[in-house]
Amino acid sequence: MPEYYGSSGDLRSDFSAGLPSTHQNYQGEDELPGNLIERGRRNAYALINAKLKVAYPNNVPWASGSEPTLIYEISNKLAMCFVYKRKNPGPAPIDKKVKAEFCDEPEKQLDALAKFDMQLPEIENPLGDRVYHSRDFTPVFDVDSELNQSPSSELLDEISDERDT
Repeated sequence: MPEYYGSSGDLRSDFSAGLPSTHQNYQGEDELPGNLIERGRRNAYALINAKLKVAYPNNVPWASGSEPTLIYEISNKLAMCFVYKRKNPGPAPIDKKVKAEFCDEPEKQLDALAKFDMQLPEIENPLGDRVYHSRDFTPVFDVDSELNQSPSSELLDEISDERDT
């Protein structure tokens, strides 16, 4: 069984607005079961991997604890989205601000990461072997000043020699 991204302790703390566990409004196991948090983390893990596997094939899935910081935060928010949806059964939608912050925004970030519109700083070369030149060629012109552009005489000689053979 894989370890999921993010932290259940951080989720419980965020649901409790950072209150200490001794505070009367702290959401402990009775108010917020651990298995619900873990289901949210599993859901977030699956969604993140599904959206980013094609873009980052050499990195996804990350080992728990070694995921990039942004992935850690996105995972926690997506897990919170899952929990909010489960704690709000029935036809009424969840609050628009909650949905925007914990559901919509993390998914937009994942889409931006998948399209490389956003980068993960922990990954130095995100495109890896996907960047290549489709043609092997040498430029015809030398790199000279703008007023002194001329074809490379050596290259023209090589082209001529290749044509003669």
